[in-house]
Amino acid sequence: HRDLHSFPTRRSSDLQLVFRFGADSWVEVRDASGSILHSGTNRAGSSRTVQGTPPFVLVVGNASSVNLEFDGQPVDLAKHVRGSVARLTLR
Repeated sequence: HRDLHSFPTRRSSDLQLVFRFGADSWVEVRDASGSILHSGTNRAGSSRTVQGTPPFVLVVGNASSVNLEFDGQPVDLAKHVRGSVARLTLR
């Protein structure tokens, strides 16, 4: 007997971010309520999927080495980079 409440359910308002890391990179993702969905260093060659309610506020370190998809669409981090850090909001 499995407790169905232990599995996160995808609400229709939830959208997905998929990060792929070509080099070590630090990422922070906040959701609409300002809660941190993910914060930390991600290793080169890894990927991370984050799901929640937009708008998402992102800080991406070493952004030139990170590929990001938002709801299945690629996001160009380059235009949000200052130094090596990208700061952006996705709606």
